[in-house]
Amino acid sequence: MADVPSSPEELTLRPLGFAYLAAVRDLGHRVYDTDAMPCTGWALSAVAGHPDAPDPARPVMLAGDRVAGFVLGSPSFEQRADRGCPEWIAVDPD
Repeated sequence: MADVPSSPEELTLRPLGFAYLAAVRDLGHRVYDTDAMPCTGWALSAVAGHPDAPDPARPVMLAGDRVAGFVLGSPSFEQRADRGCPEWIAVDPD
């Protein structure tokens, strides 16, 4: 098993930005088995539109400089900052 951060201070949340797109896409490829569920196609297009969503709808968890997890969502149809619809969630198994 990979080293797990020893304290919460080593984990940080950041909004999804262009700098994290490739790492989020790669983690999605590792976590989602599209052979088992072809309807869950995971591609850059699944990630690409999310940088325009409000910050709370697209947190990326960093362990140091490494993307360790993410939530990609979209605002609710009511366009409220405190509500949204989760679309993709992943945590690096390591």
